[in-house]
Amino acid sequence: MMSSKLDQAGEEAAVKKTLDLIAKHQGQVTKQESLGKHKLAYEINHETYGTYVCVEFDMEQSQLKELDRQFRLMTELIRHLMIKKPIKTAAQIAEERMVQEKVEQRMARERAEDKIAAAPPAPAEEPAKPKDKDKEQKISLEDLDKKLDDILKEEI
Repeated sequence: MMSSKLDQAGEEAAVKKTLDLIAKHQGQVTKQESLGKHKLAYEINHETYGTYVCVEFDMEQSQLKELDRQFRLMTELIRHLMIKKPIKTAAQIAEERMVQEKVEQRMARERAEDKIAAAPPAPAEEPAKPKDKDKEQKISLEDLDKKLDDILKEEI
């Protein structure tokens, strides 16, 4: 998780620095995915938002401790988490595919049954009256989050 105070170039530089550290410790990146900016459940270092990035990599276990120390020293990272994923056998992968196919078949069957069981649409009622545009004001999610933060800070 990176600081939300970084701009686009700063985020890219932080990700590149992270990938370079992994490569420096003889690791191989297998997957990299940016999950975007999200509101944190609680403040971390006086920040309420963070940019999430998921990087999967293969590395010798002996190198992980030093890599963890390097990640803790990076000021761009608010938090990081390294998880050991179990290696799946070919049999486990085949079994998961079979289960996934069964689930997809069941979902397709249920969708087909829902279409058949759908009732005809109800007769049209009176046309809805147009609403005043002055009364209905749309607010963006960011503005709503800011207002909520202000209200919560006032109560404390």
